[in-house]
Amino acid sequence: MVEKNLRTASWLCYLAASLGIIFAVVYLFTPTVMPYHVRFMGKTQAQLDPKVGILLLMTLRVIGGAFLAISICVIMLARKLSQGIYWVRTPIICMVLISSAPALWVSLSVGHSAPWWLLGIIITLVTVSFELSRPIDKRISQAMQHSSEVG
Repeated sequence: MVEKNLRTASWLCYLAASLGIIFAVVYLFTPTVMPYHVRFMGKTQAQLDPKVGILLLMTLRVIGGAFLAISICVIMLARKLSQGIYWVRTPIICMVLISSAPALWVSLSVGHSAPWWLLGIIITLVTVSFELSRPIDKRISQAMQHSSEVG
């Protein structure tokens, strides 16, 4: 049961990381500022000051690079999780929540056409993985065994 939970938890992390990589690649290679960002500013792409457009595009590249790095780290740690190395649960959820929660808040602020749902899915997958991979406390199982032997 524990091994199955660890395998499932790892695959949820792999899926979350894959979605993070898709998000990263879009932001890394988009030729223009995302339409929902321009819409948020109340302008068209043509109305943007060229320097503002370049700055926004460079910001997207930085965000894309960060999401790519985090996604690769999650994949590497998920492999260790599937091997029963429980301590990796904490860095996985910390990396994902620290990066995705603010991005989710910004996406929701930008508007309904921003990819808030993708970030919500990533956060949900990693949170479920965190709970599935919770180690069984041996002291509790030993106490239960002891009480059944006594009673």
